[in-house]
Amino acid sequence: TSALFEQLIGQTFARDHVAVVNGDAALAAAFSAQPFDHLLFTGSTKIGHEVMRAAAEHLTPVSLELGGKSPAIIGAHARFENAVDN
Repeated sequence: TSALFEQLIGQTFARDHVAVVNGDAALAAAFSAQPFDHLLFTGSTKIGHEVMRAAAEHLTPVSLELGGKSPAIIGAHARFENAVDN
């Protein structure tokens, strides 16, 4: 799924706007230490802690989806009244 997601995002967006990076904990540590505008991380709670800690050095906002059961993707036709609690 992650490889397909990376492919689809790559076909849709310029890499300097949106990029998917698949890898292990070492890769997560390396990218989360960079001064991005925003990070979205899907993975384990343990690695999520490390991503958040590294991103905090640059005050980078982070969306964490830990456990892999609730990806944070909202499509163009999303019905917000069903998906978001106000």
